Amino acid sequence: MSDTNSLYIQGQIESSYLRKLRPAHYNEELRDGCLQGTRKDTVTEITARLASRSETSNIIWLYGVAGCGKSALASTVAQFFRNLHQLGSFVFFKRDDASNSDVVGVVHHIAHRIAESNTHVRKALCDALAADVTLTDADYRTQFQKLLVEPLTAAAPYICGPVVIVIDALDEYLHPPSRKALISLIANATKDILLYLRQRIDNRCRDRQVAKSDWPAEGDIQLLAAYTGGLFVWASTAYKFMLELDRPSMNQILEAEKTISKNLDPMYSLALDHAGDWTYTDFALPALSVLASVVLIKEPLTEEVMTALLNDRAVRQVLDCLGCVLQWGPSTPVRALHPSFCDYLTDPKRSGARPWFLDAKIQSQFLTTRCLQLLTRLLRFNICDLSASHTVYDRTSLMRQDIPDDLAYAAQHWAYHLCAVDSSDEVLFELDKFFQNSFLHWLEVLSLLGHVGGASEAMAAAEKFAQVCWQDHIGFPLNFAGKEPPPCDFLAEWHQAHWYTCSCHRREHATGLCFRLGH
Repeated sequence: MSDTNSLYIQGQIESSYLRKLRPAHYNEELRDGCLQGTRKDTVTEITARLASRSETSNIIWLYGVAGCGKSALASTVAQFFRNLHQLGSFVFFKRDDASNSDVVGVVHHIAHRIAESNTHVRKALCDALAADVTLTDADYRTQFQKLLVEPLTAAAPYICGPVVIVIDALDEYLHPPSRKALISLIANATKDILLYLRQRIDNRCRDRQVAKSDWPAEGDIQLLAAYTGGLFVWASTAYKFMLELDRPSMNQILEAEKTISKNLDPMYSLALDHAGDWTYTDFALPALSVLASVVLIKEPLTEEVMTALLNDRAVRQVLDCLGCVLQWGPSTPVRALHPSFCDYLTDPKRSGARPWFLDAKIQSQFLTTRCLQLLTRLLRFNICDLSASHTVYDRTSLMRQDIPDDLAYAAQHWAYHLCAVDSSDEVLFELDKFFQNSFLHWLEVLSLLGHVGGASEAMAAAEKFAQVCWQDHIGFPLNFAGKEPPPCDFLAEWHQAHWYTCSCHRREHATGLCFRLGH
């Protein structure tokens, strides 16, 4: 059989495999780019960054207000790399077109377009489809890995220059779950870091003409990648640290994680310094509160919950300013970009002289006060307005309506923050108000949340705190621990009015549980 016939048959076989894909379709003819001669500097900056090799980032996020020309720029950039035969795919969405709202269709489109332009990617993609006939029915993460990441990795030695993928108007992606999934695939850099570490280690062994043997083991590389927290700069620093050692054990490297993390301190300092004017109280105080609510919090909070808990409308503005060091979204919890950032903020040796240093004791005092103030303000008798004392209600729907997340957090975790406070007149004052006015209401909410078992620990923490603060100047009965509330699973089936009735025979104790300042 001639080579021509073999190539023809091979091409037909590969085409049959590619027909298994269900790519979304985009009409690029209707896309207008920038007018000739306009936006030159911006286009040059974007294309230069995309064309250059970077160890710290492979994503450019172009943002701006509606109508500022982002789509025109995207089309121009796509055409630029198409002319260089380096455009992998151009994907764009329209609010009035729901036909392309499937994340799998987007993945198939990108994979199909790249395969059309590169024979090595095409072969690797077809091999994957041949090896697993059910691959196109797998979950989107598996398909993203098998249809895009692995074929591109396999073809990497044969690819000259970047493979650029342009995605425009992601905010017009109609299906929110699919939009979230696609963003997750784009933003998840851990696998890219894993590939980065493997390639760097292989290059090191090849340059030094040594056998890779069993160091580092694949499990060690994956562990090291996990330590990066998605930061290429951490991976790069860790790799440079490895170069300084002669066949080190992975334990040495991981034990040096703190040293490596400290090398990020200049980056954190620069980012925070440019986030706002720290000499301006109206910025510095809310910024410290937000950072404390990320670093010292028991459970991550969304922007909405954080705003309510801190009782500060400036939270959103501060989060926008701190976007370079925090990860967050409209309905996703606010988290630090990397665990080392939290260590940096609370370590006096690393940031103690900077205005953003977080004194854990002072900030815990602030968070405790905010929790207690919120409880005193919002708690009330029969908070869910239950009408019948013998009816079992759906607690989930009740809580969603009458116990917001900020109230639930404060009810469950005020004592967690209190444990980090040594002594504070302000906290003691708020505790006094809380126990005098809201104690039974708090137990009611805990029972609805299924966490009434934590009341004893909270009371013990309050007792210990009171003894430290006032000792002989305050009366605080110690009988709560000896009279535990009913078990959580038992109490959860009670109507809440029964809990109040059960507590009435301890009315004297309920009064005594209040702090008596000045007595």
